[in-house]
Amino acid sequence: MSFINKIRKLICHRQYINPIVDENIYQSLEHSYSGGSLSESNLLIVTNIPISEDLILTIQKNENVSISVLSINGELSREDIVSASKELIGPFTHIVNLYRKDESMSLLTASGEYPKTDDMYRVYQWLQEEVSYLVPLEQYATICTAFISDDSDYSFVLKKNMEMLALSLGDVLANHSIINNGIIASNKVKLVDILQTALFMSSKYGQILGGAIHLQ
Repeated sequence: MSFINKIRKLICHRQYINPIVDENIYQSLEHSYSGGSLSESNLLIVTNIPISEDLILTIQKNENVSISVLSINGELSREDIVSASKELIGPFTHIVNLYRKDESMSLLTASGEYPKTDDMYRVYQWLQEEVSYLVPLEQYATICTAFISDDSDYSFVLKKNMEMLALSLGDVLANHSIINNGIIASNKVKLVDILQTALFMSSKYGQILGGAIHLQ
């Protein structure tokens, strides 16, 4: 052994880190998009899109998850979230936002001014209320926001902003054990495919996909 190696052995020590592996064994669910990792948890879907009851029942069965749906065309309140959880055992630990671009909104108003309320504001406001609900719980949780766009110039700007919103909040919320990510989807993608992707993004297997993925 060389002199340098002897010195290194005397003053250095090994550091062991835990591997990025989830050792939990989840329930085997053949049709699950979350690999069973959402099983027996409570999921809240906040949306401005009509969702059929059959689709919700199918997800509940495939994922073994309890689901509440909040249909919101404006602002979300913390009281809305609490009320939606009253019929469930325990709080929500997973939230999925399904937001379709409002066709009545644009970059500028008819008078040429920037609107005080727009799609970006609405999504951010939803996230604010959801975070204010989850943080005091002091437990692991996820938020996945799916923004459904069209081919307008306004949507081009929104998609970039939504992507940066998901990326920036992901870093901050990680400090509170909240995993935040997102999906940017074309309006040509079927709603069921968007929702199933959101379930994967909320799962133990999809959480590593930070920022926002694109579905065309």
